[in-house]
Amino acid sequence: MNWLPGFLETCRREHLCMTRHCTTCGGGAFLERLRDRAAEAGDAAGARGGRTAVGHGLITGLLALEPADRDLVAAPGLAWVVDEARCHLEDEAGFDSMLRGTTAGWMVARLRAAGVEAERRRDRRRREVERRGRADRTRRRRRAWERRVRHQERLAAKRDRDLELEVLVAGYESMSPGSRLRWLVERPAGFPIDRIPEELVPCDADLLMLTRSERATLIEAIGGRRRSWRRLRNRLMASD
Repeated sequence: MNWLPGFLETCRREHLCMTRHCTTCGGGAFLERLRDRAAEAGDAAGARGGRTAVGHGLITGLLALEPADRDLVAAPGLAWVVDEARCHLEDEAGFDSMLRGTTAGWMVARLRAAGVEAERRRDRRRREVERRGRADRTRRRRRAWERRVRHQERLAAKRDRDLELEVLVAGYESMSPGSRLRWLVERPAGFPIDRIPEELVPCDADLLMLTRSERATLIEAIGGRRRSWRRLRNRLMASD
């Protein structure tokens, strides 16, 4: 009776890790048990000597697999058994020819095809990750470029606005106190009166040129500002 199917089933029931190169345990317990069991099978078949007995026992188990055992191709641990058998043969090149035409040969072919397909899947995932990484980097670079462009546009708009305000303030500065007062009432929409220097506030201008509604509008614009603006506001409020 072939020892290999029962051995794999026992390891599965005992939840023994049969993942080669397992990052947690390395699969050492399974490998040790596999070599011991293969050595027993090799000794029973007449092969004496540690490594020779292990290799002979593994090959014996593989060659004795029957068509009814084909479901083992999906079982954990079989791929490791095949690799161990190949490693323990002195003639590794003849391993595939030895199994050709047997159930084990069919299983090895299926395992090899599954490995190729798994590598293809890994390669597709790797390419997809790389593609997404390139797309993410492109998006980040584009967003950074758009932020720079928007920032430069804001700076350009601010420079234009500051230049416009400087021109308005220069024109205001050249006016007489009465004209400054009139200009403050009729100033361009959105002009911040804080841009008017304190010394240019027309505190002593003649307020008779303003209507009541114009005085109210200017009082509202001055708000709670202090110093020269407060003096002008007090004069405007007193003139009502």
